[in-house]
Amino acid sequence: MQIWKFQGWNLAYNVSREWDKVDDRFYWVKEGIKFLQRGTSRNDTIPILEHNVGEMIDKKMGISDEKKFFREFFLHDPDDKFKDKVTGINGPDGEINREGLDSYLVARRHFEDANIKDDNDGLVEVRGMTHVFFRQGPVKSLMSYAEALTKEGTFFGAGTTPTAATVADESSAGATDSVGETLTASIWKQAYDEWMNSYGKYEFLGLDNHKYMLNSSDEELETMAKANGIDIGTQRRVWSGSVDMVHYRYWRDFAQTEADPVTIEAHKSFSDAKKAYAEGRGYNIVLPDGTSQISEAQRLLEISMNRWVEASAKYPKFFIDNSAYLEEALLTTRYWKAVHQNNGTTEATDYPLKAAWESNPDMHLEVDRLFLQESRSRKK
Repeated sequence: MQIWKFQGWNLAYNVSREWDKVDDRFYWVKEGIKFLQRGTSRNDTIPILEHNVGEMIDKKMGISDEKKFFREFFLHDPDDKFKDKVTGINGPDGEINREGLDSYLVARRHFEDANIKDDNDGLVEVRGMTHVFFRQGPVKSLMSYAEALTKEGTFFGAGTTPTAATVADESSAGATDSVGETLTASIWKQAYDEWMNSYGKYEFLGLDNHKYMLNSSDEELETMAKANGIDIGTQRRVWSGSVDMVHYRYWRDFAQTEADPVTIEAHKSFSDAKKAYAEGRGYNIVLPDGTSQISEAQRLLEISMNRWVEASAKYPKFFIDNSAYLEEALLTTRYWKAVHQNNGTTEATDYPLKAAWESNPDMHLEVDRLFLQESRSRKK
């Protein structure tokens, strides 16, 4: 079994790095995935191999240095043998992406299949991985999908909001339902539900083979303690150790925060503002009557800044300790300052996020670096 995992990993990580062109690197990443898939098909009752396939797709497409290219190549392979004769558009390599889905959704399917094999193998543990981490694969890939859409600035698109049964089949980049909910919001809500119920209510075995559920009320802890034949204090220790280990509360709260319309509008307005800035819509317009109209970029940035103020009041713990939220809020402010500088206008004395900007001077250098990196790359 280990040879399949080792050689697949070797091809995807070591051999691929020997090539300079990103297209060639992608080819060898695919070879690693395909090799591992062959091992999975020959050992189709072993859960960990199926999980390994999902993990390789998830990580190589989503967090590698080449992720910007790999995520696109996963849908539109650079090899012209995958070009559609009618449209002239390159499609995916069917061996790793038969239905042309986003890489996170393909990884999710492998994780789901791994969990099904885990349910069917008659064992209470998974050989090769801590069970409580193994079982979270499907919901974590769903969270990663929503995060990727947000970072890529994709919130809306053709289609309908996916339900719990159809989200893995959603191949469009974004969607709205009849009441205008973004796809990202619906995914985060589904992820929250799965984290709390499908994953949170699964019965794991902890210390000394005592059962526990990550999402347990006080009454459920007492019931579980009686079933385990232990006192409530021991049950709490069994339970809390795993809750802390998988950061259960953090991901619960993060999914809830990301599903909030306030947070989504903060992300979306900032994404739209960066696009406007890159496209030259960051300059004020002089109207026929001589008055000045603020730029599209400034208008969007100020919407985002105001939403970040709301979000920071609503979810204060996510805006401390140099968090990603705080960084994005400060980067929004940095763009806003750049717009004023480009227009030669004076900043308002009491602008939104002023307190956050002035109280985090240690982050300014990094925010400046991110601003220069993003603004330059978008103009190419």
